Amino acid sequence: MFYHIGTIKGKDSVFQIGNIFPVTEKYIKKAFTIQGQPYIVKDITLRKALHSKSMKFLSLVQQGKLTPNLDIIALKQILLDMFLDK
Repeated sequence: MFYHIGTIKGKDSVFQIGNIFPVTEKYIKKAFTIQGQPYIVKDITLRKALHSKSMKFLSLVQQGKLTPNLDIIALKQILLDMFLDK
């Protein structure tokens, strides 16, 4: 249920929404690239679908209705605490 199939550069790709986890800019080493060029998803419909499904997944996790392999709620809090301590 928590995946989405969308087109990236003309090919169907699977987005595994059930595997999302929070990050901060500190942990992002570089942009996603295709042939050395940063790739931005321009398809508004795809972006909205990914956002909607991600928010639904997070809501179910927060309500305790889903338990992902990684405690993403605790990880989010740790990252927020680290950010606020600076």
